[in-house]
Amino acid sequence: MTDMYSASMMPKLEWEELFSTGIDYFDKQHKVLFGFINVLRSNTVGKRNLEVVNEVTDSLLNYTMTHFLEEEIVLCRLDFPGFADHKAEHDEFLIAVRDLYIRFKAGKSESRLIAAEIITVVSEWLQGHILVKDKAYGEFLLQKGFTPEMVK
Repeated sequence: MTDMYSASMMPKLEWEELFSTGIDYFDKQHKVLFGFINVLRSNTVGKRNLEVVNEVTDSLLNYTMTHFLEEEIVLCRLDFPGFADHKAEHDEFLIAVRDLYIRFKAGKSESRLIAAEIITVVSEWLQGHILVKDKAYGEFLLQKGFTPEMVK
């Protein structure tokens, strides 16, 4: 299990060009997710603000689900060859994060510990997922003429 100090020792997530998928619409969403993680991280060190941690945890989970749905709609609509694998990875991640979220909200673990675990899991997974899975759809969507209207 993550200890209470690991979140404070993790570097702030900085958006770098290497994370770019080439699809500005989704890159902007990825940046928002980085921002949620950084706000959560900064509120779990020192004298934490539990109200902010609660709000940001809610927002992070809700925004992540919306982001995944939008990616999946576009990938399915445009017949992306890696769609099933991409969706399966999203589904596995959501199961893990929902478990952490439930434990956090139910008070089954000390809030700082569970928040640190959420930060670690989401940070590591998100960076790896963007660099491998999301980058794989970038060129495909560009070739298909992606527009944000395709999400609707």
